[in-house]
Amino acid sequence: MTVDAILCLLTAKPSAPVLLEVVGLTEDSVTLSWLSPERDGGSRIHGYVIECRELGATGAGTGWTRVKRIDSSDILVTCVEGLRVGVSYRFRVYAENEAGSGPPVELRQPVVPRSQLGMNF
Repeated sequence: MTVDAILCLLTAKPSAPVLLEVVGLTEDSVTLSWLSPERDGGSRIHGYVIECRELGATGAGTGWTRVKRIDSSDILVTCVEGLRVGVSYRFRVYAENEAGSGPPVELRQPVVPRSQLGMNF
């Protein structure tokens, strides 16, 4: 058995990050923040993946799309740009370690970018 195989057996995927929230919103971007998972699975968290899903008029949406990955040494705040005014989006974040990707934490409410005159979180 290789060292990598042994390490994989000794580690587990991390738990979901916690307290995902919107900390800023413009007409074409959203700024998200979150806290590290409660459990790292026995291996250092390497990074976080942010995914987005556009919702249609009926609430149904497209599939999840990876929009950003940040290193675990970065501050756990990121800005996702390129959004469209008036379109509803869902966001989720998950952590990655040696064992793989853990479950995501998802925003409770959709985000709808608005012009600066009509802030809507």
